[in-house]
Parts: sequence; C-alpha cells; structure tokens
Amino acid sequence: KNKRKTKVKNSGGPSASKNDKEKVLNYLKEQNLPYSLINIFDNLHGEIKKADLQKVLDELTEEKEIVSKDFGRFIIYLTSQEKIPAVPQEELKIMDEEIDAQREQLKLHTEELKEKQKECKSIAGNLTDQEIQKKIDELTKENAELEEELSGLKKRNSAISFRRSDERG
Repeated sequence: KNKRKTKVKNSGGPSASKNDKEKVLNYLKEQNLPYSLINIFDNLHGEIKKADLQKVLDELTEEKEIVSKDFGRFIIYLTSQEKIPAVPQEELKIMDEEIDAQREQLKLHTEELKEKQKECKSIAGNLTDQEIQKKIDELTKENAELEEELSGLKKRNSAISFRRSDERG
C-alpha cells in the first residue's frame, strides 16, 4: 500500500515570513537549478525549519514565483523560467565572440604549458653539478688508466720495432 505523504495546499495556517520567502526565492533564482525540499533545507544550512520551508515553497508555487514538479516520491522546485528575461541576440553574439577569444587564449596557454613541461623534463633529465663532478672524476681516472696502458703498449711496441730494425740490418 502506498503510504506517501501528500502535500497540503495552504491549509489556512499562518503564512510564511516574508524574509524566509525572499531567502528561498533569491536562492532558487541565484542557483537556477531544480532542488527538492531537503536539498534546499541543506543548502540553506537549516536557516529555515523544514515545516516553514514547505509553507514557503507552497506559497511561492501558488504565487507562480517558482514551479514545482512531482516525480513520484519527490517534489522538485525550480525558479519559473518565464520570469527570466530573454537575452538579446546582439549580446549573445558578443558573448560568443568573447568565448571564441577565450578559447584561442586557452589554446595558446596550453601550447605554452606543453613547451614549458618539455623544458622542465629536459632539465630534470640533465645531471646535477654533483653528478657531473662524479662523472668527471670517473672519466679522469679511466683516462689515466688508459694512458698508462697506452704508454706501456708504446714502450713494448718501440722495443719490438727496435728489434726488427736490428734483425734487418
């Protein structure tokens, strides 16, 4: 059996405070999004009691300031779109041009960012001063060892060539 609570329309009780109505209406206009009673209550941080909030929403709906849509267990409230003035075509065209300019700027900044990231990677891939010094020390040591080996080979080689010239003569 369906135990769903039904909304009671203006049961003759005291009307909601004008301040509460203004808060709710301003919030819904500012957000321009659909909300349930609980969403509105939470988003207003409990400034208005749930029972009072329900009265406010009912009154605003009756006054056609907001629209309510029943979705089974939930009733959704949103600002009446008929009350929002239409934007002139010229203004829309200007906005579109601004959007295009911003997109172009975004594209340029994105390319610049990619270049900077590449530069950063290449710098990060380079050796530090300490690593360079260590590498120099290693190569200097290796070079000294190779020169010593080469010197020994040259002495042996000159001795071999000296012998060969003695054998020929």
